[in-house]
Amino acid sequence: ATTEHEAAVSKMKWEHKARVTDMKAAATRTKGEHKAAMTKAAEEHEVVVSEMMEEHEAKVTDMEATATKTREEHEAAMTKATTEHEAATSKMTEEHEAKV
Repeated sequence: ATTEHEAAVSKMKWEHKARVTDMKAAATRTKGEHKAAMTKAAEEHEVVVSEMMEEHEAKVTDMEATATKTREEHEAAMTKATTEHEAATSKMTEEHEAKV
């Protein structure tokens, strides 16, 4: 009975050791897969962020160009209006002086 018990214990120890070895291998593989997945995700995130930043910069550039164009158009319109106002005021002054 002792020999059978020792054989059974020995067998259990070997089975346990084999299972532990298998679990360690699986954990190592899983860790490697996790690391690879995280690396891939980080790379994809960088690409997406980079694309978003390029789109954002393009939009900002477009908006700045539009703002500059609008400002120039506004300044031109204001200059024209001022010139026309000055001309009308001058004409009215001349007409007034001619009447007086």
